Amino acid sequence: MARVTEGILLASGARTTTQTLGPYANPDSLGDVIGIEVVLDLTAFTTAASLTLSIEEWNQGSGAYRSVLAATALAANGVKRLLITPVTPTAANATQSGLVGNQYQVVVTHGNANSHTYSVTAKILRGDC
Repeated sequence: MARVTEGILLASGARTTTQTLGPYANPDSLGDVIGIEVVLDLTAFTTAASLTLSIEEWNQGSGAYRSVLAATALAANGVKRLLITPVTPTAANATQSGLVGNQYQVVVTHGNANSHTYSVTAKILRGDC
């Protein structure tokens, strides 16, 4: 399982299918991780853009991933950000007040089979935001 601290989860490229990135381990062994920010940057698309970014956590009880935070669909070139921290107020489809689970994945769901050119980056937030 990968450990992300900061960087590119998915380099910019043209894609036509849903991308599941991970699983990743929460690197909170030092107790200083307070959150994660994931950014989807859509730079080009064919015909109709339709991408949804989400963060999913592993649920030990059910043995499956469950969505923790999902953005609204991105329908034009631009950026979507998702932020999870215990000090961030919850705002629908953008931020979640809470902690990142021990194991998580990032999913970019394609709403159609058209080509979308995008990248996904993540940053682990440490210390006091």
